[in-house]
Amino acid sequence: MTGTAEILTGPWCGAARWWFGALDCRSFVVGGRQWTAHVAGIHVARFDVWIQLDLAGIVPRSLVLHITRGMNVPDALAAIESMIEFDSDHPH
Repeated sequence: MTGTAEILTGPWCGAARWWFGALDCRSFVVGGRQWTAHVAGIHVARFDVWIQLDLAGIVPRSLVLHITRGMNVPDALAAIESMIEFDSDHPH
């Protein structure tokens, strides 16, 4: 057998695959700092997608992004930026 094995099944496997392709290894700048997103996991339930991201940067971070129906990549990146900025403003 040649090719890759299909791991994802069901009607929403396309959504998980699409968001993985859109966000995994994506680089962006927040607050003058360079970040690279690595998708650690994706959970799909009906019209919602939860994506666990590990963010590589000066200080590594991890977050869970909730994607709702109608969101696009710019919306997702804006949400990630907002979470990073909030976390920077409110250290643990």
